[in-house]
Amino acid sequence: MIVPVSIVIPIQNEADTLPELLASLKRQTVMPEEVIFADANSTDGGPFLIQSWWMSNAWEGGNFRILPNPGRFPGAGRNVGIEAAKGEWIAFLDAGISAHPNWLSGLLTYVKDHKMEAVFGVGRFSGHGTVGRAVCALSYGERAVRAILPASLFHREVFQKVGLFSPDLRMHEDTQWVARYMKVYNLKNGEKPVNEKALVEYSHFPSSFARALWKWFRSGTDAVRAGVLKRQQALYGGAFLIGLAVTLFFNIETALLFLFGGCIMIRGCILPMTRSNPWHWWRGESHAPAAVLLLSLVMDLAKGAGFLWGYAVKANEWRWKG
Repeated sequence: MIVPVSIVIPIQNEADTLPELLASLKRQTVMPEEVIFADANSTDGGPFLIQSWWMSNAWEGGNFRILPNPGRFPGAGRNVGIEAAKGEWIAFLDAGISAHPNWLSGLLTYVKDHKMEAVFGVGRFSGHGTVGRAVCALSYGERAVRAILPASLFHREVFQKVGLFSPDLRMHEDTQWVARYMKVYNLKNGEKPVNEKALVEYSHFPSSFARALWKWFRSGTDAVRAGVLKRQQALYGGAFLIGLAVTLFFNIETALLFLFGGCIMIRGCILPMTRSNPWHWWRGESHAPAAVLLLSLVMDLAKGAGFLWGYAVKANEWRWKG
């Protein structure tokens, strides 16, 4: 059955992860009337892969388009798709995601039964390989499930009320947009409409320390620019001030023991276990706990540096605007 939904997917050099996404689209119990890929100048053959797949797997009454995304980043790509979409409803997915067969039907059933203009689906996170598993455990928790924007469905009128996405953010453009959505619809924390049966899988995490640290640095930078994660920014600032006070009143060895000991115990041991399901998240990856301990020592430094760089970038933007 064809449903009046346009699925919007921003891509940039995603050829390695597109096959599982495309296969999951074909397995849906209801089919969207169109799928829009917003391509940010991919050079890995991803658009050709999509075209070839559609020639063999097109469904009757469906359509697909590959549109250029001049803004490069995901928010700009989603904006391109929203403005071009023909469907009454707009759903989002990302490359690297695999949607369960009842994902789209579950979203549509929810908005119909609850008479809503929007519903968030949920993503289940899992990492592969030693570093990938460690990054997943530190970031979300292995096999943790949470509501995410690139699994969700919105009536097109929502974007007339809330607006589009920030086009110049590599990360956190979704967090920023959801915050605006919550404000416009006067929703408090915990009141966001979520269908936990509309499930997607996400399993593509950085496979090296360098990529993981770069991702955390960019996350910190864009969080400041987007005006989100303010409590986390305050927590990092507080930890820095406590460490500075310990250094001044005791000695640097005590400060280092406080900072790094806290990172190892809280970030490297407690949080990954409490966030993961089951708590022994390292099963099958015996070296992952050691990787977590190493990453927990430096990830906060990378994210803290990202926050500082974000403040510098934002101050420069204000200076130019002034």
